[in-house]
This record gives sequence, structure tokens and C-alpha cells, in this order.
Amino acid sequence: MAVLERARAHAPRTPSAQGAGLVLALTATVVWSGNFVIARALHDTVPPVQTAFWRWIIALLAVAPLALPQVRRQWPVIRRHLGFPVAGYSALLRHRPEGIGGVAFLFMTFALGAAMLLPAYGVSLAAEGGFAPTAGTVGPLLYIGICSSAVAYFTWNKAIALVGAARAGVVYYLQPVCVALLSHMVLGEAVGPVQLVCTALIVVGVALGAGSRR
Repeated sequence: MAVLERARAHAPRTPSAQGAGLVLALTATVVWSGNFVIARALHDTVPPVQTAFWRWIIALLAVAPLALPQVRRQWPVIRRHLGFPVAGYSALLRHRPEGIGGVAFLFMTFALGAAMLLPAYGVSLAAEGGFAPTAGTVGPLLYIGICSSAVAYFTWNKAIALVGAARAGVVYYLQPVCVALLSHMVLGEAVGPVQLVCTALIVVGVALGAGSRR
């Protein structure tokens, strides 16, 4: 399975595949941008550390049905490379160890992220207390756990497979633009001439950068 995935990753990229890859990268970037809006909405009700911890727990549960069979099959290889998913995700995704599939790699990334946050989560609970599980807290947490973590990472992985980490990374620079637009639409934040000029510069820069990386 891993060999087939790597073969697809190194296959010639057709224009249609490159276009699809850029659209997928943009989709993941827009979804991730929603994190900033959600964080502002949750700021007064859920402590940031607890938000981050539950994000990874929910993401872990979301991918578990697909990932666990692969993790069980590939556990001897995963055990030898447990520190690998902690490093730079996009740069290392195409160089993950032989024998570890994409879904298993994603699952272990989420698991290690939650494990590393567990001590800070305990401190936050002791110092700040928990939060009330209402529609206003659970709904946003489900968004950042399922959409912004599990779904967006799957989308990002596919984008990297189609266009490479470098071109996908250029599209990620659109995140400030997406955050500004979402904040304006959802939170009613003002958009002035300075923001419009900056948005235009970013969009032009990303278009030139994504088009020049072949």
C-alpha cells in the first residue's frame, strides 16, 4: 500500500491534477482559517489548551474507523518511528517511513498531539476548571476536530500528492485573507482600505508563486 501511494505521489502531474491539487489545498486552507474564528468565539467559554486537546481527541475518533486496521497491520513499523509525525508535517509527509500508510500516519499524528497536550490539559482543568458542554461549545469543537483536523488534513495530504508540498505551501499563504473574510462575514469585523490592499498583494503573490512552481 505504501509503495503504491509513493508511486502515485511521484507520477507525472497533469494540468487537471495540478488544478485539482490547488483547489484541494485552498479548501484545506479555508477550513483551517475557520479555526481562528472559532477560537475567538470560544475564547470566553473554553480555555485554549482545552480547545486544542479536544480538537485532537475528536480528530482521533473521527479517523479511527479507517485508521485502526492500518495501524494494527503496520504497528511494528510505526513503533520504530513514533517520533516521526511530530516533526514538520507537510515537509515530511512525502518522506514518511516505508510501510506506514497515510491514514495510519495521520492517526498517529493526532494521537501524539493529544498525548503531548495531556499534561497541559490537566493543569488547565486544575487551574481554570472545565467547560459546560452546550451547543455553543460542542458544535465549534466538532468543527475543529472533524472538519478542520480530520477532513482538512485528508484534503491537504491529497493536495500534496497532486502538486507537491512546495506548491501546496504557497496556497497556504492565503490563510490571512481567508481569516479576514470569515471574520468579516461571521463576526462582523470591519474591512478597511489597508486590509483590501494587503489582500490584493497576497492573492497576487500566491498566484505568481503557485504558477511558477512546476
